[in-house]
Amino acid sequence: MSPRRFFDSHRLKASLAILALTAGLFGLSRHLRLNSTDSAPRGLYLIWPGEPHPGSWVAVCLSPELGRFSRRRGYLPRGTCPAGAAPVLKRLAAAPGDRIDLGPTGLWVNGRRQVASSPQSLDSRGRALPVPRYGSYRVGEAELWLMSPHPKSWDSRYFGPLERDRLLGIAKPVWIWGNR
Repeated sequence: MSPRRFFDSHRLKASLAILALTAGLFGLSRHLRLNSTDSAPRGLYLIWPGEPHPGSWVAVCLSPELGRFSRRRGYLPRGTCPAGAAPVLKRLAAAPGDRIDLGPTGLWVNGRRQVASSPQSLDSRGRALPVPRYGSYRVGEAELWLMSPHPKSWDSRYFGPLERDRLLGIAKPVWIWGNR
């Protein structure tokens, strides 16, 4: 590791520690989430209540069944959601009333194809992913459809819509780093 990279790494860790301490002092620590995956831009997010709209980044707890599956597969770290899984940070692709068309070549929302949306048959370790039910859907009043722009994201392309009551809040970036 180069001296500059070593210094930058330690400066980043020190800055995060100071930010976490400051947030704790102001009671915000329970609203902060660190994303270190490729499903969303890497960084620190503030999770706040609000009404998300398509395109918003949101934090959501998966169902207990999906949480257990995600933990077994190593898709999610340990966290505070049911089954001990961490919340997912994804983009809201579709809201109640929107039309979803899902097929082997991708996902369309209200007739507009989503970028990098073709479902994969295998995960990054070569394990079979759940086979999505291809077809057309109308997102229900109490549902959310999540999708990350990353082509290998674990999202609604594989498990369908999530119940709206699993929404923790809108994820607002506080500090983003990396290429995305």
